[in-house]
Amino acid sequence: MRPNCPICARRPFFACDPPPFAAVPGAMLAQRFTVRYCPHCDFYWNDSASGAADYERYYLAANKHHARNEQARRLDGAYFRRVQRRIVAARPVRSILDYGSGDLQFEALARERGIACSSFDVGAPSIGRKFDAIACLHAMEHFYSLDTAFGHFRAGLRPGGLLYIAVPDAAGYERTYYGAFNALDLEHINHFTTASLCALARTHGFDVLRSGRADRPVTATVDYPETWVLAQRSARRVAAPAATRAPARSSLATFSAYCERSAREFDALLGWYRARRSAGRGRQLVLYGLGSPALRLLAALPEGSLPDVLADGGKAFRGVDVAGRPVVEISARGTHWDANATVLVVAVHWRAIVEFLAAQGVPSKRIEVFEWGRAA
Repeated sequence: MRPNCPICARRPFFACDPPPFAAVPGAMLAQRFTVRYCPHCDFYWNDSASGAADYERYYLAANKHHARNEQARRLDGAYFRRVQRRIVAARPVRSILDYGSGDLQFEALARERGIACSSFDVGAPSIGRKFDAIACLHAMEHFYSLDTAFGHFRAGLRPGGLLYIAVPDAAGYERTYYGAFNALDLEHINHFTTASLCALARTHGFDVLRSGRADRPVTATVDYPETWVLAQRSARRVAAPAATRAPARSSLATFSAYCERSAREFDALLGWYRARRSAGRGRQLVLYGLGSPALRLLAALPEGSLPDVLADGGKAFRGVDVAGRPVVEISARGTHWDANATVLVVAVHWRAIVEFLAAQGVPSKRIEVFEWGRAA
């Protein structure tokens, strides 16, 4: 648990309680958490029963970056090139560390520029050498211990070395809304704004050179709101005092609007599901696709209202019981449910799922869609 602000250690405000996820046997992370807010740092974080060891086991067991498809890798490549240009524009560097890398694409692109590059990921005990720069891209939001990460940064940088951090921008969750509470999941446990990211760097002995905000494309249809900071390792060996007053601009109003919009959409999902559960009495009801909205829906339903069948087209839940229902995988071998069953799809990219179901012989008149991210 992290009851106090990880940046300044002050007691926080309550921000929101997102709906929990359905329990999955063997799950490594707590399914329920509270989001807390520090007005002194403009920082949000998840407070749950999960600890540092739980998160390390989770990331060692399943590294999602290794499963990126070709389109996502092209978008990643363009993004990594922009980051590297921004770093070398501040100061020429001969060596760089990709911290929290996930795969080796950043490293390969740096070497194309003539920069020696290494990668550091979950589970490694220490960096082991000095670098001119460190890039930590969309990883800091996952770290349970921010102090541990910054200890690595200071140990791994030469005096005056550059640190580039990019994370999702909590002040932009409402602007790039793509589904109820989608930004508040089990993995993203730190929610930064530009103010809190700069405060974190300064607190750990870094001088902020530049910072900014942008939207980072992560798929053809979804952008992440991003904030970034470029900082320099200071000669200070003692951390700077934490922030003593609230930032000039607080993000609480926009973050609260995001939470309120999410609550409305989740209520709409519950109403939509209950209406179809009631209308479909006597007919088998299938919930297809176990992403974030479906797992939260299952946690909110009483035992007597659960779907008759849970189905998924991938491997993530194969053979696993979720909310007391075994998950079936549909494929060319069959659909594993009655021919007159109603199939409910809750998704952002629902068209691809409907096409997939149709290819497996599911009649379109038996498919109903809740378009996640558009109902609020």
